[in-house]
Amino acid sequence: MKFKIGQVLIELLLAFAVSSVALVGMAQIATKSVSNATYSKTRSEANKYAVQAIEYIRNTKNTLGWATFALITGDKCMSQLSLATSGTCGTTTITGTNFIRYATFDNVAGQKTVTVTVSWPEQAGSQKSVQTIIFKQY
Repeated sequence: MKFKIGQVLIELLLAFAVSSVALVGMAQIATKSVSNATYSKTRSEANKYAVQAIEYIRNTKNTLGWATFALITGDKCMSQLSLATSGTCGTTTITGTNFIRYATFDNVAGQKTVTVTVSWPEQAGSQKSVQTIIFKQY
């Protein structure tokens, strides 16, 4: 079978096009994989900061006792693991990070619900991790 120079050129171009599509697809998969890994790491870190705040609040309850702890209400900025700053944090981040952490204290029927929110900026918009704990007097 005799090949014509034009036919070989077309076959080479077609093979190059198929290879290019495959390589671009693999590059997109690798990029998405790295992006997902970064997001998972950031979310895990945010969860760590939220749990850290929950543990601090639990310890504060045990230290103060229920009568004093029950008086804490509203939003508290917890960028430094302290309940001294009232209100949300605005743009105050946890030192050395881009995470904003605050807690909301609600009293309902003899129990206290505490919700800790850790938020951070992402390309797709602001993300957040929320942890909630309910305290009861015992």
